[in-house]
Formats: sequence, C-alpha cells, structure tokens
Amino acid sequence: MPLSLRTLTLKDSFTLYHLLLKNKEHLAPWFEWAHDIGSILDCTEFIQQSQNRDFGIWNDGTMIGVVGHHAINWRHKHAEIGYWIAQDWQGKGLVQQAASSLIAYLLHQYQLNRIEILCTVHNQRSRKLAEKLGFTYEGIQREGYLFRDRYWDVACYSLLAREFRARVPNELIHLPSIHPQTPLVRAMELGP
Repeated sequence: MPLSLRTLTLKDSFTLYHLLLKNKEHLAPWFEWAHDIGSILDCTEFIQQSQNRDFGIWNDGTMIGVVGHHAINWRHKHAEIGYWIAQDWQGKGLVQQAASSLIAYLLHQYQLNRIEILCTVHNQRSRKLAEKLGFTYEGIQREGYLFRDRYWDVACYSLLAREFRARVPNELIHLPSIHPQTPLVRAMELGP
C-alpha cells in the first residue's frame, strides 16, 4: 500500500493519541501542544478544532505522522504548513513526500500564491526539510514564538507557486487523488 494522506477524523483519536504518547519526548522540544495532549479526549478536541486542515500520514495502514496547513489568508492567497513524524520513521523522506503532496494540493485546489514554513531557528530537521522542498530562506523573526515561557527566534521560509511549477513541471506534478467523503479532502494517495 502506498504512502497516503487522510483527513483526521474522530475515529483517528485513539490511534493519534497512542502515536503522540509514544513520541511525546521526541515532539515536546518543538511543539507546545505535545505537553497538552494527555488523553484520547484531548486528541478528539484537537481533531475537531483542526477543521479538516490536518492529515494523518499513513504508511501501509499505520499512522506515522501528521501534515497540515494553518489558516489560509484568502486575500493574499497564502498559507503556512506544518508537519511531524514519529521518531521511528524519521530520515526516510516520508515527510518530504507528504509535505510536497500537500503543497501541490494547496497550490492547485486553492490557487494559492505562497506557502510558508515557520520553525524555531534551532529546529535543524525542519529547516533542512524546508530547503529540500525548494523553499527560500527569508530570515528570522526575532522572538517570534512564545514557547515554555520563553521567546524564541523563528526561521521563515517561503515557496511561491511559480517557483513550485518551475521546479516541478506540470506534467510531472502528481496531484493526489481526492476522495470526496468530506467537503475538503478525505484522502490523498501520494504518487511515485
């Protein structure tokens, strides 16, 4: 079975909770919410609040991470994406594949002009992934995140639609197949 993205649903609460529980120490340095998820109910609330913006990354029927987008700015046609993967699955290129598919979907489906990745400056894995995805480093937002009662500098990356199209010609872009179980998107099969 290929790697796939599927909109998180309430049925995923149990699976997501156990994946987060197993990876809490791995995720805690980067995500404040990793400290806040203490029960299956917390995962249920997270999924309800995500409003179809977060997708489980599935490999052979097993959830291995999440990729998603944050509030789309419709006036200026841009959105921020985020991602994480279980520690056991790091270094295999799977987040890159999932994020790339989500980017293609967002640029095509919503005709966005700009995708952003923001991460703390010391999150080297996330910064390297942004560069592998073709994002341009724009600079630092000084003390842009308040996390654990401390302000952190934030590295800012962006990718424009024209840059994505120039990097990946239209005939090579594999748009995920969209399964219409929800108004937004239920599942995306990730191409080769």
